Amino acid sequence: MAKDLKVYAAGILDRDGDWVWQGTVVAQSIKEGKELLKEWKKQHHMVGTSEVAVIGEQRPTQRPKGVSSSMSLNA
Repeated sequence: MAKDLKVYAAGILDRDGDWVWQGTVVAQSIKEGKELLKEWKKQHHMVGTSEVAVIGEQRPTQRPKGVSSSMSLNA
């Protein structure tokens, strides 16, 4: 496991600018996080604008690299 993994906020907006998905990305950098979210979005047949951003103080995490959904916005 890489020791430099960090947690980033992630979201996908539809064409109207409304949130259709939000979650987190664990990656070594924002650039890598954006690539992971782009691939995840393709795999889940989602469309829209992807965003990955720093949240809070950036500390190393033990979480595995990847994309996680934090909530269902369709409830």
